[in-house]
Amino acid sequence: MPGTTATTFALRMTCRTGAALLPRLMGTCTGRSFRILLVKVERLPGRTDPAVHVLLQLESTGDARRLTSELFPDDGVLEIETTAAADDE
Repeated sequence: MPGTTATTFALRMTCRTGAALLPRLMGTCTGRSFRILLVKVERLPGRTDPAVHVLLQLESTGDARRLTSELFPDDGVLEIETTAAADDE
């Protein structure tokens, strides 16, 4: 929409590995017109299951809460949080 300002936010997830989940999640984001600015993936020490922490920094005029609710039902997403993006990410 003309005149609508895009906002930047961080989507932090804990996800299971081994099922090509990250490409699907990123596809959902871009398919909903969210621009991916940054991707970080870190292994989680001390966990018994194969999980990673994923940070996606996104920009869009879309509704971040709606995107989060669409991503969370995936069996591979264990936790998800949406926050304002920090400059130091």
